[in-house]
Amino acid sequence: MAIESRRPISILTAALGGQGGGVLTDWIGGAATEAGYPVQATSIPGVAQRTGATTYYIECLPVPETPGGPAPVFSLYPTAGDVDVIIAPEFLEAGRMLEMNYASPDRTALIASTHRLFAIGEKTVPGDGIFPRARLEEAARQLTKRLVAFDALAAARAAQTEVNAVMLGALAGTRILPLPDSAFEAAIKESGVAVERNLIGFKAGKEIVATGATAGDAAPGKRPWPALRSERAAALGAPAAGFLALASRMESGFPEPLHSTLGEAIARLIDYQDVRYAEKFIERVRRVRTRDQGFRLTEAFAHRLAVWTAYEDAIRVADLKTRASRFERIRKENAVPNGARLVVTDYLKPDLDEIYGILPLREK
Repeated sequence: MAIESRRPISILTAALGGQGGGVLTDWIGGAATEAGYPVQATSIPGVAQRTGATTYYIECLPVPETPGGPAPVFSLYPTAGDVDVIIAPEFLEAGRMLEMNYASPDRTALIASTHRLFAIGEKTVPGDGIFPRARLEEAARQLTKRLVAFDALAAARAAQTEVNAVMLGALAGTRILPLPDSAFEAAIKESGVAVERNLIGFKAGKEIVATGATAGDAAPGKRPWPALRSERAAALGAPAAGFLALASRMESGFPEPLHSTLGEAIARLIDYQDVRYAEKFIERVRRVRTRDQGFRLTEAFAHRLAVWTAYEDAIRVADLKTRASRFERIRKENAVPNGARLVVTDYLKPDLDEIYGILPLREK
């Protein structure tokens, strides 16, 4: 087939800092090169997490290169409504790409992970500031031709790998980019980084697509408080007895619709300080409950008070970063062999305002 009769396949990846979007892009480009197809990749680097956009754009012409033949001309940037595949390793990033009109209902396939890493605007709202998942799902279905959505973070953790390897497998599973699996696997091997684990993640992503994953399949259900109570007690460790005793008093003193919110708050505040601190919280909530005609005021008050009274100051951040459970989780997520040395480099540098904030209020 003549090169003039084919158009490049375009792939736009919207990743957060630290999610490996650059590595994913290198794998896709390497796989195309391995198959003998001309390919070009460009990137617009942002900054970590939610404070900047990080996007990667690839165009690949699925026609084998011929020595001395005409070279394709690729675009450096995506065009609105003219993208074949959007890869979003986090669900709100999929929404960001849809909002910028890159998707087309007649052309675009969206491969998205349904897990969330909350934006700053979501976390700073005193109440529930989380962007509604249902609106993201509805937009994704209406504005794309094909939706492949699943919890890639859970799949990656189960395979002891990273999200980008799972997303690469999902891309391969769609067959939109006509490359053999061996080309993708060769690209992973060529990178030389965590090859075995990334190959497992690649296979997991392919298998998920083969099952016909959709956003609805991964929708989290509301878990009953008794099951959550057992989990929170196990996570607390030594203070679990005090938590269970206070939880029992809470259950007998408040109606069932409030148990989940109050129970989560109790566990959070005991972990933050101790049982006496959580008891003071319950007493404050009880005073509001006596004036509440229903449940909404009490629940809103309890939710906000629990968050405000568990402020993550410099001491709290240092506590969380130095916990043994954190290092055990890092070992597990990175498949560190037993007995192997693990080195974690953390950057914790509180500013003066943060140091002032942990000091007691000066009496006038």
